[in-house]
Amino acid sequence: MSSPWIEPVLEVDHWRFLPLSGDLSPAELETFLKTWAEYNDAEDPRGLLDQEMTLFPGGLRVIRASGASVNPGCCCGLEDWREWSNLLDRTHVWMGHDPGVVQEFVGDGIRFSQEGRELRIDLPLRDLPGLLARVHEDLRGLLTLVERERGAEVAALLDRDLHISDPFP
Repeated sequence: MSSPWIEPVLEVDHWRFLPLSGDLSPAELETFLKTWAEYNDAEDPRGLLDQEMTLFPGGLRVIRASGASVNPGCCCGLEDWREWSNLLDRTHVWMGHDPGVVQEFVGDGIRFSQEGRELRIDLPLRDLPGLLARVHEDLRGLLTLVERERGAEVAALLDRDLHISDPFP
């Protein structure tokens, strides 16, 4: 049985999540860009260029090889993905509400569960740095894709608000 992993996701509509990486198809990239713009009250990403800060519905989800996952809840934002490194200090991270995500530190790991569901996913804390490095890699791939398809200005905005180019621990 393979270990669970973490992936960055954008909630594109109620409980439908789009995994983010540089491997998005053209249609998936358009869905990402449209969702990002509309969530921030703009018609398209260029309409975001004058905004001081943009937000991203979604966050990080914990997923098993079987596909079962604990998803970010309402009001969670992908822009806070770096806070997951706080789990190494046994500090909980915000993963939204309705339904919320329960985090319990158990031994040398953390258990994630979604309110109202019996599913529980245990993640060894020793695996977290590598998993977050993979999230960072996925986001760098997304940034490269956006720059190639939409230009440097839109990519710079994405980078500014997700802090993708910043060094990661």
